[in-house]
Amino acid sequence: GIFLSGGIDSALIAAHSRAHDPGIKAYTVRMPQPEYDESHAAAETARELGIEHSILDCSPNPAQDLITLIETTGVPFGDSSLLPTYWLSKEVRKEVRVALSGDGGDELFAGYQRPQIAGVLKANPGLCKLIPSLMLSQKDPRSRWTKLARLGRAGRSDGYRSLLKIFQDQDIRHLLGKQWDFSQRVTPFNLGFILSEMLLSTLFSGERARENGLYWALEEDYQDYLPNDLLFKTDTASMQVALEVRCPLLDSELVSIARNAILTILMPNGERKGLL
Repeated sequence: GIFLSGGIDSALIAAHSRAHDPGIKAYTVRMPQPEYDESHAAAETARELGIEHSILDCSPNPAQDLITLIETTGVPFGDSSLLPTYWLSKEVRKEVRVALSGDGGDELFAGYQRPQIAGVLKANPGLCKLIPSLMLSQKDPRSRWTKLARLGRAGRSDGYRSLLKIFQDQDIRHLLGKQWDFSQRVTPFNLGFILSEMLLSTLFSGERARENGLYWALEEDYQDYLPNDLLFKTDTASMQVALEVRCPLLDSELVSIARNAILTILMPNGERKGLL
């Protein structure tokens, strides 16, 4: 089966899968909140492809499900999409044992806004620091004002990594004490990024800095966010119900092509996911 959302990643996987197996099925979970529900877009994609499609109505019990999943992860985990991934996996497992997912498409093909923002941070650190975050409305996490406020905070703290955080440095220090300095911690995962960031800051400026900031952010997403958040989330949610999930976009040859593509090919005219 295929996890089918309203996006391009799972649509491509569905198209190629159907070419190899016309009988393969696609599944989408209908979310209770309309603003997060992609079932209509997924249904339209399935119709265009001529693929059998099931829209599943889950019966979420967020409080109890969250307890179950956090006990399974064994570590603090802050990605709220863990819950809908679990609900989808639970329903799909009733019909299939293996499902294909579109994970990896955003990280390999520049699908997020964050790398573009990283370029802005790298090229204009002084201007970003001047953004008055506290004066901007941040009620809606998806609004441009909230994103602008986050850009200001990132300019005044540890740059791109600040955009990935749920709790900002000042919040963590308030909870754990001033001796905790998360922005400067060094682990085997981020040592290379810290050194490369220092080197790039020294060597490049202006437009070149923007491009290298974007490259750096894409690498950060691939090396850290993808394995330690997205794949961890999907594996935790699916294995809880004994469903095997595979990610065709992480095929080694495809990964090599994407990671070696220059920006003008990966993002023609600056378009996110332009190559894909």
